Amino acid sequence: MRNFVRQIDFYCILVLFGIFFLLNWRAVTGDWLTYDEARHFAYGAQILSGDSDQYKGAYNVQASHSPSSALNAIPSKLCPSSYPSDIYKGRYVTILFSMVAAFFIYLWSRKLYGPLAGLLSLFLYVFDPNIIAHSHLVTTDIYTLGMIV
Repeated sequence: MRNFVRQIDFYCILVLFGIFFLLNWRAVTGDWLTYDEARHFAYGAQILSGDSDQYKGAYNVQASHSPSSALNAIPSKLCPSSYPSDIYKGRYVTILFSMVAAFFIYLWSRKLYGPLAGLLSLFLYVFDPNIIAHSHLVTTDIYTLGMIV
């Protein structure tokens, strides 16, 4: 019986993660860039080039003091292309980080209250409109959430 519960648990996690990725993937390709994504991306690229001075360059990034912006610029360093598509590639890094945070929320809830509570927490995370709204943007919101978790 215990193995059956683990298998059901595993398949439910896979389905929820699949739904979460599809919701965000659709938003990546369908949403316009927000007003601050270019600044976060530019600051991330600046960090990857070895300069973390946030008051320098074309984008005065006073709002973002987080080195997590560099994570979104990694795909553009590995596989450079044109300007807007680089930012869209960076959105996938935020989705992956959000999925890691969701998994840790699942594990935490499961350890405290059992497998059903873990699945409920994961379900609530996957279908939370605020999480969906921020999980595909090149900003520091989801990174902050993940570090708090």
